[in-house]
Amino acid sequence: MPKEIADAIKAAPKIKSVIPITKSETFTQQVSKADEIVFDKDAHLVLANFSHPWVAIVTKTLKFRDASAYSFIERDMSKPAANNGNVGAVGQKGADDFGETNRRGNNGHPGQPGGPGSNGLSITLPTIYVIAEKLLDDKGKGIPPESRRSCART
Repeated sequence: MPKEIADAIKAAPKIKSVIPITKSETFTQQVSKADEIVFDKDAHLVLANFSHPWVAIVTKTLKFRDASAYSFIERDMSKPAANNGNVGAVGQKGADDFGETNRRGNNGHPGQPGGPGSNGLSITLPTIYVIAEKLLDDKGKGIPPESRRSCART
């Protein structure tokens, strides 16, 4: 880990002693720091600020109420990572047809395809650091590496 990130983590204040992650909890801080972070079964820790090059989740104890279930650290999917491209130009209208049938105009001819849209923007999503001294189940027992089922997705 780069020194400037380690220094920023040390300087950041604790948000709370215990941060419970129940169904879905959203965080906008660059550093989320607590003595204990507790994930309920199927809980989602949602990161909603992409303006920083990195985000850190820092705790002494990362605890899982159900160590056999997935817990998620993910970005806020309701916010696009970058702006969409511009819409393409509208195609030309099809030509009108001649004549009339049953007092309504005949169907026109097909129009022309629209023009291509422009490329959307892209951004680099922040690097996520999850730093914990201990990973524990609900009974306070350590979770061995082979049974850790947390999932980070971006």
